[in-house]
Amino acid sequence: MAQFDIIAASTASYKACWQNRHYLAKLALAPFLIKTCCLVFATSFGQDNTTSFLMYMLPALFAEGWMLAHFTRFQVLGQTWPFRPTGDRDADMGVLRIRARGVLSGMVVYVLISMALGLLTVFAQQYFGPYISEEALKSGAAIPTHVALLSVLLMAFMFWGFRLLWLYIPTALNSSSSYYLFRLRGLGTSLHMIGVWVICLLPFLLGMQIVATIVAVPIGALLGKAAGYFAVTIVAAAVDTVKSLVVTGGMIYGIRELYGREEA
Repeated sequence: MAQFDIIAASTASYKACWQNRHYLAKLALAPFLIKTCCLVFATSFGQDNTTSFLMYMLPALFAEGWMLAHFTRFQVLGQTWPFRPTGDRDADMGVLRIRARGVLSGMVVYVLISMALGLLTVFAQQYFGPYISEEALKSGAAIPTHVALLSVLLMAFMFWGFRLLWLYIPTALNSSSSYYLFRLRGLGTSLHMIGVWVICLLPFLLGMQIVATIVAVPIGALLGKAAGYFAVTIVAAAVDTVKSLVVTGGMIYGIRELYGREEA
């Protein structure tokens, strides 16, 4: 069973992000600003429809995918953005082509994964929603067998497929997706990856609730409801951006451990 130290991966990610906070702030500035703008439009015009919300967030997904691809290459290969030429034109162009292919591939894969998750959410809402709505629960109607079976199969696939959410990491490194799936074979891999995800995610969820309350209430009282909403949007975009970096860092650590162990 492929496994790695969950606590070590989470700790290493937080440590790496803190040590490189100045570089990551520069890398994340544009994605943060784009995400803030997209969130304002998405929550204003697309919040009642998941598909519309995803469309409004599409520029932010591309920007975040670009950021995470560069972050992956920085963590593994030590490559920083922007590219600093050495003066050897042929060598620099060769390196640039490899880097550009990895960053572009990682960015596109990240967007495709995010869109697939959104579409899966839409499917679950439409297919399972009528059976778990408040009216259905109050009526006590039995859930059809085929619906229950599909939900079990879907949950099993989601557990195994959790590793698919991080395909942008090997892709950003110009590595084969099939090789990645081979190295991370086994159900136990998903359990360890979920553990890292939870440990890296929970502090941001709790922090978001606390900070949003602290920020929104006084600003809303002083400047109005719209100002409080905008302040919460800024905080949400900032927290989500940092969360993406930390979670990706933890997954990078775990994947590198598995790759190194298999090749040793």
